[in-house]
Amino acid sequence: SPISWNEERCINCGACLNECPVYELVGPVFGYKYMGGLGLVFTAFHAGLEKSFEGGLYLCTLCGRCRAVCPVEINIPELVERMRARAASKGLILPPHREMASFILEKGNALGLDASQRFRAPGHDGESPNLYYVGCVASLRYKRVAEAASRILERMGYPFRVLGEGEVCCGDPLY
Repeated sequence: SPISWNEERCINCGACLNECPVYELVGPVFGYKYMGGLGLVFTAFHAGLEKSFEGGLYLCTLCGRCRAVCPVEINIPELVERMRARAASKGLILPPHREMASFILEKGNALGLDASQRFRAPGHDGESPNLYYVGCVASLRYKRVAEAASRILERMGYPFRVLGEGEVCCGDPLY
């Protein structure tokens, strides 16, 4: 979708840079001629998407702190997401993203792990109409999180089931 009226009126105040945790850590490495997340969007328009990619398009954490302090309410995270979508459509993807995408296609999870290792909630593979979608990261890497959520649901008396090996990655880690 086109850039909205507010997004065209950056006043170059720098509030977004002052609030950006990535810029605070890496400084002018995060950008090309224009710094930070919004700078990478400007770079894409003025110097090309490749320069934006090289300037750290995938460094932005999309935390939204920049948006919260912007006096003209520019939705910088959304603009960065749009630039990433354009970059991906042109093949400008980082090697870890390519690897993760192949894991999702081949193994059904972003970690490339065997699905048989997924979290199982004993007694919760039956007929309940409520599905607890554990997700591949919690199910395979952070099983304590999945176990804690399962215990909370049990203590609340909320019947549920999990898919186990049938569950596939939602794509959020890649996103």
